[in-house]
Amino acid sequence: MNYSETIFGGGFLVVFLYFGLRMLKAPAYWRMVISLLIPTVAYAVYASKHWPGGDMVTMHIVFYLAAGYASGLVGSQLGKRKTQKTEPWPVAIVTFFIVLIILQAIFLVVARRGIPVQMAAWFLPDASHHAVHTEFSGVVAHGEYAAKAIPQHLRSRYDLIHKLGWKVRIHGLSSATQNRPVPVAIEVTAIKTGQPVDGITASLVLRYGGFVPKTRKIVLRELSPGIYGTSVTFEETGSWEYDLTLRYGQEAYEHSNRVLVYVG
Repeated sequence: MNYSETIFGGGFLVVFLYFGLRMLKAPAYWRMVISLLIPTVAYAVYASKHWPGGDMVTMHIVFYLAAGYASGLVGSQLGKRKTQKTEPWPVAIVTFFIVLIILQAIFLVVARRGIPVQMAAWFLPDASHHAVHTEFSGVVAHGEYAAKAIPQHLRSRYDLIHKLGWKVRIHGLSSATQNRPVPVAIEVTAIKTGQPVDGITASLVLRYGGFVPKTRKIVLRELSPGIYGTSVTFEETGSWEYDLTLRYGQEAYEHSNRVLVYVG
């Protein structure tokens, strides 16, 4: 199942259970408890086997709670007599949650899959040929001196790229489908001349952080001058992290990011 099926399917189940129990004359308290408990537990079991990431789990729980709360408000309004005036605040609260969920969905899609290439090309340089990824500070581990270490780490990376004079493009690691081979290609060119850079030793480390963690190291072959590639198959859905290392003599360039793997 993909993201839209689990979140909207679970929300529909919450609404269906709530109004189904209402038709059976169940007390309001138990209608709310049962309608929220069943979808949440079902998704928790699914997420334990196909871990999508903490942000995705939080998104689902918030959506289920919002669906349950909205069902409760609508149910209470339906129970009123026709002569009673509908209060505006329940409508405002439901509207607020709907807008919040839409914004969360947009931010989550952008965070996991990046800005669409067509949109990014409007205001970001060199964005029309490949996916754009942020170079945020979370690519390194946070320790006691994280505030000082992170800027130094990023500064060292850019100093190395400037020293080597490289432009590195990563193809095939923006998203993937479960159990379907993905061609991965790393393109390295010289910034000044635009010529391919050969003689690099390239390796890729994949990590999956589910209940059964997996780690795999892959050595990339030089397919043609300046292009290093391989074929990767992701056995589990969810979020995979990867570390790309490019070695040239005594120098080593490292890049970390993650891949969202969907159900095939």
